Amino acid sequence: MNGIGGIYNRDRVPVNSEDIKRMIASVPHRGQGKVISSANNQIVLIQHKLHSAPNSAQDKLQIVKSTSGARITLHGRIDNKDELILKLSLKDDDPNRLTDPVIILKAYERWGTSCPKWIIGDFAFAIWDQNRLFCARDALGIKPFYYYLSNKKFIFSSEIDQILACAEVPFSCNKKYILNQINDQYPDSESTLVNGIERLPAAHTLTVSEKSLSKNKYWDPYSITPQKYHSIDEYSEQFIELFTCVINSMLQTSSTKIGVLLSGGLDSSSVVCGLKKVMEDKKSFKDVKIEGLSLTFPELDCDEKKSILEFSNLIGPDHINLNFHNHESIDIDTALQQIATSCAVPNTIIGFAYNDLFKLANKNDISTVFGGWGADDWLGAHPCIYKDAYKKSSELLFLKPFIYDVNRLGGRYASLIHT
Repeated sequence: MNGIGGIYNRDRVPVNSEDIKRMIASVPHRGQGKVISSANNQIVLIQHKLHSAPNSAQDKLQIVKSTSGARITLHGRIDNKDELILKLSLKDDDPNRLTDPVIILKAYERWGTSCPKWIIGDFAFAIWDQNRLFCARDALGIKPFYYYLSNKKFIFSSEIDQILACAEVPFSCNKKYILNQINDQYPDSESTLVNGIERLPAAHTLTVSEKSLSKNKYWDPYSITPQKYHSIDEYSEQFIELFTCVINSMLQTSSTKIGVLLSGGLDSSSVVCGLKKVMEDKKSFKDVKIEGLSLTFPELDCDEKKSILEFSNLIGPDHINLNFHNHESIDIDTALQQIATSCAVPNTIIGFAYNDLFKLANKNDISTVFGGWGADDWLGAHPCIYKDAYKKSSELLFLKPFIYDVNRLGGRYASLIHT
């Protein structure tokens, strides 16, 4: 787990070094922290790094600086690196020097503040350039980006706790946000549990100077023209091609073990099959083992161990090593303690259960873990799907998928009619 942070004093007062120390100390799980500051110490950038990707070790925890003087701190990775190298005419450069931060800086130098629309991957970054701070978050909002703004100060981070570590940031609970969470209402894309601390929405950039702040949306999924094919087979072939491409681009690790949060369902098992195919095609991964990380619930109907074992036998035990954790109950006291020590969104009950799998991964030296989160939502009548349909169509067309799901799933979702 890597991370970023920083303080920009818009009133040109030097940044308080104690605030920086507290910001770094507040997130020890994000790895070692390194800082770089401007000549007058008006801005300080923080980079946290754990070494799990091939570029990580060779970066040696550096905040990259361009020839023009721009500096970047990055949390994330680029998935279309080869494409960008060609577009930016960097193919003759030393590949060992073309780390992800360097490529993003080159993209910024070429395309300016529109550079994120050319970058595919999971990322949150900040670039200090000529008395302004340019920030961006990936298209789907996978990597977090929080910030606090006042007339004198702009603070950004990967976690809310980093910002609250600064002495001048007041703490006040956002009661509206909490009520929305309790009532299972989806909050807006910018508010947080703490008043005054906001999130940069997915697919947005943020530019901050001494006198101004501006936000810009650089990508909208509704602007995409749907691709239509002639048959189910063609759709299936295209999906498999894209699915394999995504896994291939995300498989950037020098680890000898790749973890997968494996249940008995279609989503995580599909990820394992995709990994198996990609790793067989790449000679560099011939000695890498897929490690299944699975929760079991003995004597409960929700236990999926039987399905997981059947899947393992189907693809071949030589291709996957299974790691089970028997989860008999949720430790409420532990869950409450985790909530109390963090100002992030409280985890779900099953989310707390998955913490045990992450501990299991750490124990077995598994530094990269894939998951299948979200796939079930598109097949199981998740409210987000109806929101999506409503935004794209009329009320009548919006009701069609809703009624279909109620009829298909029966009593399980009958309560949706009353919401």
